[in-house]
Amino acid sequence: MSFVRSKGVEKFDFIFIDGWYSINQVLDDWKFTEFLADGGVVGFHDTNRHPGPMLFVDHLDTNKYNVEKCCTTWLVDYGISFVTKK
Repeated sequence: MSFVRSKGVEKFDFIFIDGWYSINQVLDDWKFTEFLADGGVVGFHDTNRHPGPMLFVDHLDTNKYNVEKCCTTWLVDYGISFVTKK
């Protein structure tokens, strides 16, 4: 974040998480939501097949977050999901 801040950026409107497929990596990437702007969106790839992103999105507290899963036919696509704060 120091590099990003050096460019004058304080908040992100969109964060896309599509890294390694472990739950630990997703948890590590989720830390960047600390910098998510109000009304910002977090996108996830691989939320149908890979255990890290799939389990993370499936277990988000829906009292705190809106979760929209797209491309949910796992035989056709690896899945994508979008998350916003309520």
